[in-house]
Amino acid sequence: MNAEYWSVSAKTGEHVKDFFFRVAALAFEQSMKRELEKSRHITAQIGAGSLIHLEGNSPEKRENDSQPNMNCC
Repeated sequence: MNAEYWSVSAKTGEHVKDFFFRVAALAFEQSMKRELEKSRHITAQIGAGSLIHLEGNSPEKRENDSQPNMNCC
């Protein structure tokens, strides 16, 4: 349950400020943990992902294509 006991006084104001700071800190911590859990399941992508296209040509085939054709002319 993670409950905490805080003795505060509305009449004298004793520990009221400290209590609200503690509640704010716990809420912030819980919010940060929730955001970290969400971000673990999301993969980041930079750019559109369509800048590089690879075709099915093997490196050997490309090397053969770049050699001059000796049967020319």
